[in-house]
Amino acid sequence: MTRSYMATHNLIAVSANLRETAINTEKALDTTMLAALGDVINLEHRRESNENEAIGKEEPDTLYDLGSLANWSANFEKAQPQHFAFLLAYALGVCASAAAGSGYQHTITPIDGDLDGDRSMPSFTAAQRYGDIVLRRRFASMFVDAVTANFAKDSWCKITGTIKGTGKYTDNVTKENVTAEMKATTLTLAANAVEDDATPSAAKRLENVQQVRCLDPNTGEYKDVAYSAVSAATPAVITITPPATAVAIEALSKAAACVVTWTGHGLLSGNKVTIAGITQADWSALNAEHTITKIGADSFVESTDATYEVLYIPTESGWMTFPARINETPLRVSQMTLKVGGKWNGTSFLGGRAVTSEIKSVDWSFNNALAVEFVPGAGGTYASKALRGGRTQKLALNREFREFIMQQHLIDNDTLGLYILAEGAVYDSPHKYQVEIIFPKVAVLAAPISADGKRLGEAGDLQVLEDDTYGSVIVKVKNLQATYAA
Repeated sequence: MTRSYMATHNLIAVSANLRETAINTEKALDTTMLAALGDVINLEHRRESNENEAIGKEEPDTLYDLGSLANWSANFEKAQPQHFAFLLAYALGVCASAAAGSGYQHTITPIDGDLDGDRSMPSFTAAQRYGDIVLRRRFASMFVDAVTANFAKDSWCKITGTIKGTGKYTDNVTKENVTAEMKATTLTLAANAVEDDATPSAAKRLENVQQVRCLDPNTGEYKDVAYSAVSAATPAVITITPPATAVAIEALSKAAACVVTWTGHGLLSGNKVTIAGITQADWSALNAEHTITKIGADSFVESTDATYEVLYIPTESGWMTFPARINETPLRVSQMTLKVGGKWNGTSFLGGRAVTSEIKSVDWSFNNALAVEFVPGAGGTYASKALRGGRTQKLALNREFREFIMQQHLIDNDTLGLYILAEGAVYDSPHKYQVEIIFPKVAVLAAPISADGKRLGEAGDLQVLEDDTYGSVIVKVKNLQATYAA
């Protein structure tokens, strides 16, 4: 059996429903997300050399470990309502959920001020399975810094989140040092079993050991050690090919032996050896170094201790369990309603002009300008503060230039409302899976006219403004999930 590193085996899970109670305090994973194939959560290791220090050398000779941050570009190219709810609840910061038939409606709005002294917005815990069993890694305190939603004709609704993390993480791969003789054929772990299948599998256990290497006492170098089996016991026993074995020699004169040097087989001058047919009294009667002069059929076995380093996946205790994936119908833009110029009254969007076939795409971009920082006194090898620099939002409206309406709004420098509704299947009549986005107050920044093939087009850049009563944006998501970022 071969360990799979196919990206199609990747999984990403998050604590979508419940936010962390404090920064760098992990929450249980509750939702596995159907992210894009190329989505990988990565660590940003911070390293700094001593190249600018006077060290008596031309080039640096030391690398400092300054901890790490984390990042993830979460791409939902066939976006479901849950994807909008998850990203926007953590990006905007406030989510209130109420019953809607047999499901729920989640009303998501921007947070006022900061969540606490260390966080502007709520944080969630994330984990990724890389390949099949290559690695599972859990990340504490991930924050949605920016969101882009795209609604293009003849396409799926799409949403992408730019996510930053403090860099606190836990791997399911363990490194353990085991002391054993160079001639050892097995290594026993200190306490752990090696991860197995539900039905015990010797091949799966073997896959879950990733490396065994030995520190050669002669050279100070690590050498890879072949391993062939892993027991189902706790602690596990790993069968290896020893890096040094008993070496056959020929007949040996007792008077000719003393301290032996045999570096080719892991022995140093002065190492204890056992030679068949020679007693401790025979050795102690000699007081000088001698040379083996006769060859016979006996053998010696070295007893040098060595350090073996084992990389393996121990039996998991549940902290890295990936929940079942929630499946909702992706949203199509053909089922979207777009209204421009109406007014939001707190419960419904009144008036406005519905735009349909003239629209080519609508894009919404949202940015928190989040700074994730290492602060004095926090300790650890990860950041402990994530504060927002200031929210900004923009809309891009790409449409056919059929009339002068947008141009007049630009000339008048007035404001208008904008409404987006993307609907999916009915889950409990009349309730549908849906995403509703309301911008109570926007203004036209620019609306350049251009030739789009044989027809005229207009690109409207809109600034999202904050309304005195209703704020800058209200998002309402309906699905069967009880809550987000609660």
